[in-house]
Amino acid sequence: MQDKPHTGLILKVVEENGKRIQLVLRLHTSNDKPGYKNSIISAWRISKTRWESYVRNKRILYKRNAD
Repeated sequence: MQDKPHTGLILKVVEENGKRIQLVLRLHTSNDKPGYKNSIISAWRISKTRWESYVRNKRILYKRNAD
């Protein structure tokens, strides 16, 4: 994925089915035209191996710990 200043890669585990979901999310910023909103660009399932690779090799900006 190319660097896009207002786009982030989100990793989410859907607990009911034990599925891992990868989202590409575009965030609204103060520099956007009025009316622009956050939006999901794409979403797909990823394997456990790919998930672990992302966690190991990508820069993590935020991680919420499970309680």
